[in-house]
Amino acid sequence: MAVPIFPVSLGKPLLSSYHYADNLGNISRSPKGFGFQTQKAIGKTGLSTFYSEFVWNDTQMTTFKNFYKDDLLNGHKFFTMDLYTGAGYIESTVRITTEKYKAILISPIAWRVSFTVETREKNLISQIAYEFLTGYDSIEELAEDVGYLYDYSNSIPSAYTTKLLKDDFDISLWP
Repeated sequence: MAVPIFPVSLGKPLLSSYHYADNLGNISRSPKGFGFQTQKAIGKTGLSTFYSEFVWNDTQMTTFKNFYKDDLLNGHKFFTMDLYTGAGYIESTVRITTEKYKAILISPIAWRVSFTVETREKNLISQIAYEFLTGYDSIEELAEDVGYLYDYSNSIPSAYTTKLLKDDFDISLWP
């Protein structure tokens, strides 16, 4: 059975209210004689939680309630959703926590909906970004390449600039 996908029509969470936390627990160490110690994780679930808020109209609210009730079996099933991790949106498999969701009518046509999802995935950046960043020996080397890419991208005329130039000059003579 396929994992449900969060409806695209519901958009992305408001970044102004968005936050996440890792529940890695506490580490307890106890000595076991000379040169030995044990380490035990206390309260570790390995889950990351993401708190999200949305502002939806009545149609979007109805879409979410139907998705929640039918596709997620009242929030018990996992689903895929894009989570913002500081390095862009990363598709993750999540489920709504036991706190369920909260919906507040903020105007006659708008709802503020909030919920927390949890995931075991720790993709804080995409695999491509990770491979790119770890391919450098120093931050200076990375900064040099990023500067080069920035200069290069600014040297390419945009469609808007090309239109302005085309109106003023005959660009067919350009090399």
